[in-house]
Amino acid sequence: MTTSSFDDRLNRIQWDPSPVPSQVIVDGIMESHKRGVAATELSLLGVLLGCVIGLLFKGSWLVEDALFSQDLGVVLGAFSLCAIVASVGGVVANIWRTRTLPAMTAFSTLNVLTIVIVLCS
Repeated sequence: MTTSSFDDRLNRIQWDPSPVPSQVIVDGIMESHKRGVAATELSLLGVLLGCVIGLLFKGSWLVEDALFSQDLGVVLGAFSLCAIVASVGGVVANIWRTRTLPAMTAFSTLNVLTIVIVLCS
């Protein structure tokens, strides 16, 4: 009885076994992989922004002999401090949106992680 109901289901969907996958299956696989590209690009962007923010903060606040002139160092230091606070805020905001926006969660998490790595080195 199970075999006949399974065969009936295959007949209803008009399934034809072949060595070549159908176009529907190929389109479904390609569609699922398109979403992964955006997540990879956002993750890479998060790492790059984290490096820039961490180096700006380290170069303008943590180094005894600042790398920049006095006025430029204060401006860049304030910018980097605001960027660090915004990055941490982004991680906290993305905790609740991780299922709807997984790419942004990866971006913000890698951003803060890179900032911490740069500041600790």
